[in-house]
Amino acid sequence: MVTSGSSDFDLTRTQILNSGLRKVGAIAQGESALPDMLTEASEALNVFVKNLNNEGLRLWKREWWTKTFTAASEVTGTDALIYTCIRSHTSAATDRPITGANYKSYWKQTGTTGGGWVIATAYSAIGEFQFDADVIGVEKAFLRYAGADIPLSIPSFSEYLDISSKDDFGQPSILSVEQTARFKGYLWPQPNNTDYILNVLQYTKLEDYDAAGDTSDFYQKWMRYLIFQLSADLGPEYALMMERQSYFDIKAEGLKKELLKREVEISEGQFIRSAY
Repeated sequence: MVTSGSSDFDLTRTQILNSGLRKVGAIAQGESALPDMLTEASEALNVFVKNLNNEGLRLWKREWWTKTFTAASEVTGTDALIYTCIRSHTSAATDRPITGANYKSYWKQTGTTGGGWVIATAYSAIGEFQFDADVIGVEKAFLRYAGADIPLSIPSFSEYLDISSKDDFGQPSILSVEQTARFKGYLWPQPNNTDYILNVLQYTKLEDYDAAGDTSDFYQKWMRYLIFQLSADLGPEYALMMERQSYFDIKAEGLKKELLKREVEISEGQFIRSAY
């Protein structure tokens, strides 16, 4: 018996679109869709994929992310002492150490190499950072330091705000995440050196189908569902007969329910996807 020796078959965006369009009768077998049809079908595909999370299908990638550290900004205050940034910001007169009314929210009197403070300048704290734009959640985190892995607890952002000494420096024990449009991370205590390496197990959005040759972040088991749901969504645009439209609606819904059954529940209500 001769086998291929591979198991990496996947469908490109164009193949998914052509398959859906063939099923609704927009193109004949063996034909490829015109560019305008592909554009409209691609829009439908991306819209329903984005909406899947609203329908109980938790779809994301789960991957490790690593961050190294750059020392916090240091400046010389108007009192000639050195101040270290404890909250990232763009400078204004109100946060200048020590004449600014709000400077204690942004600076702590510590450090060794302060330079001149400059207005409208971005200053950064070592314990505060932004995640990549596609991050939607964090599961685990640890610091790698001096040959050891140090686990971090991940309290809610509200619990982090209750800490009374957020300007402390030391070996971090907490990572808290602020769920803004772009997630922000806060370490406490703020790292006391740049030798730490932060490792985060994070969830990221699935990527869009942008180009003709794009394949999906979905496992291969999702291919039939994507095609039938696309056909169901395209049906009204191509005036399918009621019986045919009903067939695609029922078929797509059945495939989705089957996929939901195969989801594996883990702690805190999250889900991971089985591979096949």
